[in-house]
Amino acid sequence: MIIVDGSGTGEYAALTGRDGVLAVESGVGGALATLEWAAHETERRLITANLARQSGRTAPDDIRRPLWILLDRPGVLGHLAAADGRPDPQELLRIPLRHGRAAQVTVVLAEQFDALDTLSEAVRTHTRARAVLGPASPEQIEAVLGTGPHTTPPPEVPAGRGYVRLGAGPVLRLQVPATPDPYDDATSDAHRQAVLDLLPGRGEPVEAAPVPEPADEGPATAPVPVAAETAAVPVETMVAEARPSEPLAKAQPAGAES
Repeated sequence: MIIVDGSGTGEYAALTGRDGVLAVESGVGGALATLEWAAHETERRLITANLARQSGRTAPDDIRRPLWILLDRPGVLGHLAAADGRPDPQELLRIPLRHGRAAQVTVVLAEQFDALDTLSEAVRTHTRARAVLGPASPEQIEAVLGTGPHTTPPPEVPAGRGYVRLGAGPVLRLQVPATPDPYDDATSDAHRQAVLDLLPGRGEPVEAAPVPEPADEGPATAPVPVAAETAAVPVETMVAEARPSEPLAKAQPAGAES
């Protein structure tokens, strides 16, 4: 997994150096370099898989390992990149978004309602699994999911509660674990320990994703310890959040209500 914290607040610092986490970036330069590597890695996997099929061989293990890309607050990161004369980070996700399924690459983007208009056409087109977390109006839910829920959303909801829609399917109720930043002073001791207990361990150091050289195909990715995905979940996901205090760290299947 590679994690890009577009807001630069350090909310994902607890994942730095964890097993299966290749990089946690919050600066513009490191974030763009990491996303560029992810695009090259997706291309490498596609080419390698195609060559293996043509030669009648099994695809190598390194391209069958899942690679997850989490980009939180792409709108903020894009604004900072533009101010520095750098490319839009969302454009670097075009290849992983379009071809990630064939390359075992999953893209997850998280954004706030007030920045939905900053999402690129590629993100809007290729994110087929979408979720809304936190209190939201029917209009906000419809703006993200493409249609509104069957019931009126309550004005207040528990942390991690929201709605989800897979492709053109129905809008369903969703509950995911609320995972506050364990390094935030405002987090209670009980919540801090609960989050730390969920985190993967710190084993052998995982080499961070480097800036690719022209002739470099990029390093093979390490196995990512994530929950097994259900059969109907598409590869690309977009999450809209009502409040920045509810980062989505590790989703679990929840009982869905229509």
